[in-house]
Amino acid sequence: SVEGEQVAIAIYRTLLDTASSMDNEFRADVLINMADSYRQLDDPRTALDLIDQAIALYPETGNRTNWAKAHQFRATACWNLGRKEEALEEIKVALSFTRSPDLRARLILKHAKYLKELGQFEQAYERMNAYRLCHDTLLKEKYNEGIALAKVRFETTEKEHRLLEQEQALLLAEEAQRRRAI
Repeated sequence: SVEGEQVAIAIYRTLLDTASSMDNEFRADVLINMADSYRQLDDPRTALDLIDQAIALYPETGNRTNWAKAHQFRATACWNLGRKEEALEEIKVALSFTRSPDLRARLILKHAKYLKELGQFEQAYERMNAYRLCHDTLLKEKYNEGIALAKVRFETTEKEHRLLEQEQALLLAEEAQRRRAI
């Protein structure tokens, strides 16, 4: 809601004004969140100004993923301001920063959508193919992780069962030895 976004902006401003000791990464994250609130209020110009401030802080943090996300947000703001070519360049910059396969897939998809809207269908098609490859790889990784996790859980349960059997056998042996001693 509009009121909710305005309250959020007020909180972010207070946070930025009063927390002089916050590190640059936290400050950049607050700026990005505030920019998102302005985007929700359909004010891409203010959002873009805040995003630019955040982008200036990220190189010092070393957080490449958040830096890439900031460029992704900048692309959206540029797109909403009608600066289409700049938006395409921002997506490329974001792709150059990210090492996250999930973020890479989302960026490629956004790039494809922008190209399609600009009527660059052949390039959009190529980007969609790249997205499908990324997406398929992510799905395969998640599937393989799930299989590996299930295997580890099964093996752990199996080992716990064997340990219980061994403990039970020891208890039985001790009981038998105790009876012989009587």
